[in-house]
Amino acid sequence: MTWTIEVINTGSAGVTVTQIFDTFESPPTAPQFNIASCGSPQGGICTRNLPREEVTWTGAVSLAPGQTMQLQISGVFLSQPPPGSDARCNIRWEVTVQEIGTIPSETPALCVEVLP
Repeated sequence: MTWTIEVINTGSAGVTVTQIFDTFESPPTAPQFNIASCGSPQGGICTRNLPREEVTWTGAVSLAPGQTMQLQISGVFLSQPPPGSDARCNIRWEVTVQEIGTIPSETPALCVEVLP
């Protein structure tokens, strides 16, 4: 499966995205999401932070008002996460924008339904 994080410049001035950090945290008893690859169509470098299931994208993507960029993270669940399990959720991420600073994730988490 592929998670896509889309950053949208909703402001009235241009901004530069310089880093995106994402972690796929899950309780020890839950099925883990194993990251296979990550990258952005807009360039930059995406690094897997092993043994943790985390990625850090770094680069310099300038976004005019209304423009977007994407970070795509592909991987697999080694087993079926139970319905309602936090293992199927992207709980914590951060986006760093040169002109603003670091923008942390908010509740609720971004969750998906994983089908066999």
